[in-house]
Formats: sequence, structure tokens, C-alpha cells
Amino acid sequence: MKKINIPVILGALALFTLGSCYEDEGDVTTLEENVTAIPVEATVSVNRDFTGDGDLIGLDVSISRAIDSTATLGVEVRIDDARGVNTFVELPAGQTSIFVQAVVPPGNAFAAEGITPIENMADAKVIGLVSNVPGEQYAISSNEVELDLYDRLPSVNRDAATILFDWTNPLANDLDMQLFYDDNGAFVNIANGFSSTRYEELSIGSDPVDFPDGDYLVFLSAFTANDTPIDYNVFYRTENGSNIVFDGLSTFTADEIAGGRIDAIITKTTDADGEVSFIVTLQ
Repeated sequence: MKKINIPVILGALALFTLGSCYEDEGDVTTLEENVTAIPVEATVSVNRDFTGDGDLIGLDVSISRAIDSTATLGVEVRIDDARGVNTFVELPAGQTSIFVQAVVPPGNAFAAEGITPIENMADAKVIGLVSNVPGEQYAISSNEVELDLYDRLPSVNRDAATILFDWTNPLANDLDMQLFYDDNGAFVNIANGFSSTRYEELSIGSDPVDFPDGDYLVFLSAFTANDTPIDYNVFYRTENGSNIVFDGLSTFTADEIAGGRIDAIITKTTDADGEVSFIVTLQ
């Protein structure tokens, strides 16, 4: 059984936040002999119950006691108990909760091949808590949050809203996605997803010239449809990277296949400091 000595690893990495792929079935913390480890309970929660290949997922982590010094917290996301990615963040002294954006293993062979996810295929938990005070050690215990696994989610872009459109039987059905900007009631075509292959992905960027503030309509349509109805998913990833808006599996009816449908309105706003935010209103 292999052991990973977290204090050594973190010292070498200068306590920067990172993600590293590995395969390991052993313990993740090696405690020094003759040092009593202080027990700490960690609780992990998420704002969505799914993830995907190479995803960035937000974890709300709380611990049962405050640490007097700055500490380093480690979380892990695993796929099928086989492949994992560790993410380390700095926990300020006295703080008992923190938001962690954790990396999901990329390139996994376990992801679903269709639009329905594999249930409970991934999990997330806290794996370690390391104090910066020599000789001060903590024995961490944590719950595990189980996540369903999709084969693909929108690309991570912290300066944009990204949208991914996926549907059933793409060899027989060629669906499209378009973005229209609402320019005082005149709808201007901004971008098109006409790839003729499975998946369409579009984004609304932060550039104020190419993508001015305002409302953007996400329009779905069928170029070729041999099935009726057609099930589909649309995922919306907003600017913080880990937040995804998803309304679950939807169905293209015969009327919508013929005429298309507006799936959502995305409102882009830029504040006085130049920070961009997006609000997704599903239709």
C-alpha cells in the first residue's frame, strides 16, 4: 500500500492551489510518531449532483473546529474509485468554512456515452488538513459526496458564459444552436453552432465590443431530424467556472423540431470595476 506524505508534498509546492492526477488506494496522510493528532470532522456539500470529464466543481467545505494558524486543506475528486485529482487551498487562521473549486479527472474512460449520466460514478471528500505550526497535526475525517457523471460539460472559461447542447442519436439527428443579441427589440445573430456533429458549444465572452451587456437568446433548432421526439440536454456554465445551470433532460417536441425553440435568455452585466457576470433565465 502506497502512502502520500501531505506535509512534504505541500512544502515542495509552496502551498499554492493545484491539481494533480494520480492513482492510489492508500492513505493520504502520514502522521509523525509520538505526536498526538487532533481529530477534526469535515463536511462537504455541492450545489449540483453531477459532474463531467475534466470539470471544475465548487465544494462548500466546513470543519468542526477553528485552526489557530493558517492551514492547508486538501480535497479529492475521484472517478469510480480509480482515478483522482487532489486540490489544495489555504485556510485562513480561525476560519471554519471555505469554498473550493476542485478539478475533476480529465480523459476518463468511465464517462457515459449517451446523454444520460452514470449515477454515483464520482465522489468528493476532504483528504487532509495540515497546519503551518511544526508539531501540530490533525486527523481529518470527512463525508463523501456522490456525483453522477456526464461524458462532457461546457468548457471552463472564467471570462465567459459557455453553453453545451447535446442530444440523442446524433447520427440520425443534426440539431443546431444559435445566439441572438437583443438590440432594443432587433435580434442580432451573434454566433452559430452548425457543426453537423454531436454537441454544439457556444460562448458569450467578456469583450464589450463583441459581446455588449444585455440579453442573449439561446435558440435551438433542427437541421435534420429523423426521430420525433428528441431528448436533449443544455448546460450553461457561468463566469465563476464551477457554477452550471441545468434544468435536466428535456424533449424536443414535433412542433419544436419544425420551428425551433428559445431555451434560455442570458443576461450579461459589467459592473463599475469591469467585472462581468451572467444570469441564466431558463424558458
